[in-house]
Amino acid sequence: MKTQKSATARLVLITVLFFALGSIGTAAQTAAEKTTAKEVKEKTAQALQAISSYTADQRDEAVKKAKEALDDLDTRIDGLQSQLSQKWDQMDQSARTKARESLTALQKQRTVAAEWYGGLKHSSRNAWEDVKTGFLKSYHELYDAFDKATKEF
Repeated sequence: MKTQKSATARLVLITVLFFALGSIGTAAQTAAEKTTAKEVKEKTAQALQAISSYTADQRDEAVKKAKEALDDLDTRIDGLQSQLSQKWDQMDQSARTKARESLTALQKQRTVAAEWYGGLKHSSRNAWEDVKTGFLKSYHELYDAFDKATKEF
């Protein structure tokens, strides 16, 4: 039990650091894009922090937060796909290939996160910490794939 809590705490720390470092942004972004990216990263970090603190008795709250985080990222992924569609004709073959690969990786990671989300909803009390840690890790990887895709478009 102590190891599970320690693993969850480490994962949360890594997640928070990831989002803190990622909020620095690139010089090519406009101030509005930086603000939006910063807000998204902060909101996501807060949601993941909240989820990590929930116990098995607070499953409903954790599931609600996880659903909100996934829905928010799904909206952003849809926006990214729209942006790609708009730029498609202006992209060379190499950029198109890279974009397709990024979107494929993003979709695979979204599927993994969805599976862990299902686990959150249906896990036993004994498996709660492992499933919660698995969801947090999968969401972090999903966000990382999203962040990578955004930088490529």
